[in-house]
Amino acid sequence: MEVSDESEEILALSIHEVNKVVLKCLIVEENYNSIVINTFISI
Repeated sequence: MEVSDESEEILALSIHEVNKVVLKCLIVEENYNSIVINTFISI
């Protein structure tokens, strides 16, 4: 029982880390897209 609880906790942490990375990538991509759009508008 203890082992499965521990592995579930590790799994939850891993998923959380992956989500943070994905979210960061999405934010960066969104910022990049708006920079590109703003650059086109200013030209």
